[in-house]
Amino acid sequence: MSQINYCATRLHQDDQSIVVPITAKKLLQLLYELKSTGSTEPFIGPTTKMIERTAYAWLLTAIIYLRCRVQRYPPSHPCVSRHLEALAKCIQAVPASGLHFTANAPILPVFLLGLLSAKNKGVAQDWFERVLQVPVRSTVPPIYEALKRTWEWKPIWPSAKNLPYSIREREPWWEKLVDRLLVEAGGMLCFM
Repeated sequence: MSQINYCATRLHQDDQSIVVPITAKKLLQLLYELKSTGSTEPFIGPTTKMIERTAYAWLLTAIIYLRCRVQRYPPSHPCVSRHLEALAKCIQAVPASGLHFTANAPILPVFLLGLLSAKNKGVAQDWFERVLQVPVRSTVPPIYEALKRTWEWKPIWPSAKNLPYSIREREPWWEKLVDRLLVEAGGMLCFM
């Protein structure tokens, strides 16, 4: 995530940079290589399965974040929407309470899913509601409240139709999204 943030910062400082698109492409390639690795064990226990699902949710989130923030694709673009769909399925399979629920809960992945995918808003909402049934997470309520406020907004991102080929010519909509989140939620969402 820090490398993605670095690329976004460099792009903001110099939108003519040829290094950022190349670096972003390489990062994406590395993320896809990670995506193809997984357990090859014929039987894995429920704890291992939960850890793998959570790790996969974070991996999908990194891909979505790179595509949206650095490559400036909107959530409706196929290269983003297919990962949002996969993330929704993954989140539905991750426990929100009980024995296999850990401190490694995918709060950012769930938040981004609810923020970027109107179609899967219910998946994020359901996850937060299930987590909040057991009062163990102090950061979850304010994050969920901030997410619910975003559902009242009109989308900030551009249409996926007729996107310019060059990253530098695309609208930096993620930065506008972060500015709006800062106004609405203050420093609570510093992970963005």
